[in-house]
Amino acid sequence: MTNLPVYKASGRRGYAVEMAGAAGDFVQSFRTHQLWVALAMNDILARYRGSMIGPFWITITTAIFVGGIGLVYSELMNVDPTAYVPWMATGIVLWQFISGMVSEGADALISSAGVIRQTAMPLPMFIWRVVLRGIINFLHQVVVIFGVAAVFGYLFKINLPMTVVGLVLVVVNVAWVALIAAIVSARFRDTQQVIASVIQLIFFLSPVLWRPQDL
Repeated sequence: MTNLPVYKASGRRGYAVEMAGAAGDFVQSFRTHQLWVALAMNDILARYRGSMIGPFWITITTAIFVGGIGLVYSELMNVDPTAYVPWMATGIVLWQFISGMVSEGADALISSAGVIRQTAMPLPMFIWRVVLRGIINFLHQVVVIFGVAAVFGYLFKINLPMTVVGLVLVVVNVAWVALIAAIVSARFRDTQQVIASVIQLIFFLSPVLWRPQDL
């Protein structure tokens, strides 16, 4: 009997090939930016469809929170509200921006599982969709920071160039954190609950509602 050659198929193509494929997905995701921009805009419109003022509810909710908590906490901690309220307003808006992108990023691949299975879209595209959605929400909330700065006399003391640089660095760093959270959450579904708990804990440990110099 003739001995026939035996071929063994392997599911792994090698790290070099897989890294090249991942890099190709990143490049392709930026080439298809029109798609994830449209998806992010549709997410915003769908969330507030039927509302009279739409996403500006984010602005109103943040303004009420900053006004109420800022004045109450400044009295409780016996600090000058002109220094505390702008600090707290900036911290709250940035924290909601960061925590929102990380939390929603963890669910980015899971919520889009049906689309991912049926199409060949690059996976990073779903992360950029979350990032852009977070930026749009942040732009609605940043009005509160400028409003508080105008009320307490800090409006013309804002260093806009450094502010833009800082925001770009925040977006870049939070984007890769959201990407990692999405990958890990797709494999381990309990990761979303862990992330939510950790974010809540870090919120109280971070100088958002309090200033280090007031301790």
